[in-house]
Amino acid sequence: MRMTAEQVKLVRLCEGMGADKGQAEAMAAQLLKRADQLSRERAISRTEALEYLLKVLVSGHRGEVYRGEESSEAGKTGKNSRNPHNKAD
Repeated sequence: MRMTAEQVKLVRLCEGMGADKGQAEAMAAQLLKRADQLSRERAISRTEALEYLLKVLVSGHRGEVYRGEESSEAGKTGKNSRNPHNKAD
């Protein structure tokens, strides 16, 4: 199966973070799949969802916990929520 330019970029990113080619391909596929899910679940653009996931990935790679940005609109589900994984009460 041929990869899209987007998939190739994500694979390269994951490889740059230390994943072998197989792992990087799996990670890229999962990132794109989850971005599609988040965009539908949270009524945000796929780009916003992927941006959020990439921030989580990079933070995790650094050993940090991504807590979001106060000014970020991506992933809002309610007035006080900043994380696309949070469900509205």
